[in-house]
Amino acid sequence: MKKQIITVLFTLFCILLPACGAGTAQAAADPVQEETVQEEPEQEEPVREEEEADGQGISFADPALDFDGTGRAETKEGALILYGSTGSSADGGQVIVYADERTDSQSVRYALKEFDASLSTFLYINGKRYGKLKPGTEEGKIVLKGDMLLSGIYTAEAVQFEGDEENGTVRTLHRTDYEVVVK
Repeated sequence: MKKQIITVLFTLFCILLPACGAGTAQAAADPVQEETVQEEPEQEEPVREEEEADGQGISFADPALDFDGTGRAETKEGALILYGSTGSSADGGQVIVYADERTDSQSVRYALKEFDASLSTFLYINGKRYGKLKPGTEEGKIVLKGDMLLSGIYTAEAVQFEGDEENGTVRTLHRTDYEVVVK
């Protein structure tokens, strides 16, 4: 009788043990299953449409501009506001970003006010394309990396084009400056 009870208990134990999570330890140790878990798509910031939207690849060494807003007046509707640790560009405030030689990246938050929610917005830093934002995007961040972390004053421009065609007729244009100070 004892033998039968032990056999039944052992069988139940073997059946219930994986259901209690013991199999997860083996799954974590199994590299094939671990790779499968890692293949799940990473969640990206929802406001960005393109890989280049994080500013990687912007180099100011090439003088060619993706958008030349020089001489173009800002449109009446809408506003581009930058926010940093020193304040915001609202009401003429200056945003200063501090970095040092060990800084890999820094960021500046932005807000788009009263832009056409049916059109994409293109962001440019000193005339170089930073990225394309999905229609209706109202806020996000500009990640500063590489050449974007060199000391100087930078101009951020938010542009919407008629028909969502980049470099077409400008419908909305707003710009504001920020400064990077390397200590």
